[in-house]
Parts: sequence; structure tokens; C-alpha cells
Amino acid sequence: MNHRPVLFSIGVLLTCNSVMLAQLPHATPGGFDLANGWRITPVGKAVGTEDTVLKLVAAPDDRAVIASHSGYNPHGIVVIDAKTQETIQRITAKHCTFP
Repeated sequence: MNHRPVLFSIGVLLTCNSVMLAQLPHATPGGFDLANGWRITPVGKAVGTEDTVLKLVAAPDDRAVIASHSGYNPHGIVVIDAKTQETIQRITAKHCTFP
């Protein structure tokens, strides 16, 4: 029995699989490599919101940052302390849109 076609098919599948896995986003020291070849290196720390942030605005006294968010989850506004980068208030809203 000739095993060459089977071995060739397995080799092609393994090669395709390794190429697909190489293109998945993955963490690297100091950032993330994206599928398109770009590398992002975030600064600061993440602050949790319920959904996609639409807009960030600094308070006039620069002591807080206000973020509006909406999407699938309940819409609302998050107030973040600029110094500690911690959420200090969450306000639910019936509807938020990009201003």
C-alpha cells in the first residue's frame, strides 16, 4: 500500500495548522503580537467597565476621568479617579450613544 498521499496530506495539514497558530494574537513580554503583525504595548492599567467605552473626558479639575460605555450590556457612565486609576462611581443609563 502506498502511504505517500496520506503522509503528504498530514504534512500539509500540520503546516497549515502551524501557520494559523502563528497568526493568533498572543502575549509577549511588554505587550501583545496581533494577527496582522502589529505589536501593541499598552501603558497604564486597565479599568473595568461593563462594556465598550465610547468616550473619555477629563474633569475640569483633572481629578477624575468620566467614561461613557454602551453595547450589549447595560449602558452607563463610569467615573475614575485620575490619581489612583480606580473606579469611584458607576452610573447606569437607559441609553448612551457616541456624543
